[in-house]
Amino acid sequence: MSVADFFVSPVIGELALTMRRVFKVASQEPVSGPLKPTPILEWFVRTINGRPEHFNQAVLLKSAEQIDASSLQRALAAVWRHHDALRMVYGDGCFSILPETALFTLEIADLRAADEPDRAMLEIAETTQAGFLLVTGPLLKAVLFRRADGDRLLVAAHHLIVDVVSWSVFARDVESAYAMARGEEQAALPAKSHSFRDWADALHRLAESGAFDSEIPFWRRIAEAACETVGLSGRSGTMLTMSVRLADGEAAGLLGDGASHEPLTRMLAALACALHRWNGLNRVRLMLEGHGRGLGDTGLDISRTIGWFTALWPFVLDCGPEVQVAFDTVQAALKNVPNLGLGYGVLRYLADHEELDAHADISFNYIGKMELAEGLFTLADEPSGQTVSPANRPGQTFEFLLSTDDDAIVVHLTYDSGRVSTPEAARFLDLYREWLIRAAGCQASAFDYSDFGDGGVNG
Repeated sequence: MSVADFFVSPVIGELALTMRRVFKVASQEPVSGPLKPTPILEWFVRTINGRPEHFNQAVLLKSAEQIDASSLQRALAAVWRHHDALRMVYGDGCFSILPETALFTLEIADLRAADEPDRAMLEIAETTQAGFLLVTGPLLKAVLFRRADGDRLLVAAHHLIVDVVSWSVFARDVESAYAMARGEEQAALPAKSHSFRDWADALHRLAESGAFDSEIPFWRRIAEAACETVGLSGRSGTMLTMSVRLADGEAAGLLGDGASHEPLTRMLAALACALHRWNGLNRVRLMLEGHGRGLGDTGLDISRTIGWFTALWPFVLDCGPEVQVAFDTVQAALKNVPNLGLGYGVLRYLADHEELDAHADISFNYIGKMELAEGLFTLADEPSGQTVSPANRPGQTFEFLLSTDDDAIVVHLTYDSGRVSTPEAARFLDLYREWLIRAAGCQASAFDYSDFGDGGVNG
């Protein structure tokens, strides 16, 4: 009910009639069988065609105490059964979910006598990352490393079944199930939210109903905007990655006060200035990534649902030398993006509006911080292996991945060495770091340009 309901129906009996359920009740039954593709799954099928089986996410965890392997096996199996999307497979052009009776096995590698445990662990991790089979699954693997300096747990998952939000749910459930297994209890995980299949079905219904058709002019304007090419066109080389870290003091202002879009606004404003300084660029098209879970009118609760929900959407970035101007422009543009960008994927990939196809030379993803419950595991410092095969890059010159680590910000820049030389990529990353620090001082206004009726290309 809303506050207004109290004034319209002051009598309790009448007020009760206004009460309505925010979410539909989620079924607790296991899900298996065919799965309709969501926009991001359809994007994957159409775009990632080099080594699609090697397109993963992974975490490497460290434990202060020795892990009981039998209890961990039972815990992982319980989570595998509980979260249906973890059992997803792909073959013959179709997605499906394996029944909950499918087996999940923990691998164990004893490195306590290894002369070079870090090297041995990395070799196993690389093999694990490259070893998924989309057709048969499982697309989730776990390796427990026994080491003299403490156990490590590698959990690798094909991107088809997880996103950053999923990892927090997964980690909490594994810790909970492990504690119960240690106590010889049956794993009793929290109730399921709606399944990934429920979400996929809801998006297809929205596509069929034309619910996002009013957004077509907006996305067509983005797709047709005249933008400059970033890097050398018509060439392609090896994808390489370099990184930079902004220390706590440098990063504090970038994260702002937690207001919606504020960290992303500062990061994109810095990018606009860095691109202008680096190569004199004035307008470029980006492909932005969002969590994709923000659509509220489906009636679905997906707060505990594991799966790949990411929304991809194009964004036109106006570049220039003034970071506050860039900040204000980006702030206005982001404010005008409908439905946090989710409608673009529905229109482009489920409703097949090919005229909305928009090539972008830069992809940008700010994932924030991976939240792990305080308990058995912490994030380990050692590398977890190559998560994505270089053959799978979707054609951008630059790919940005930004995350927070405590109060620091880590920037990973992957670049196409055929389009941009390594010295030029390093110069660009240095410029971006410089402008990120400057963007921390931008003042967020209570209003923006779009309030005056002209939001530009993105408005």
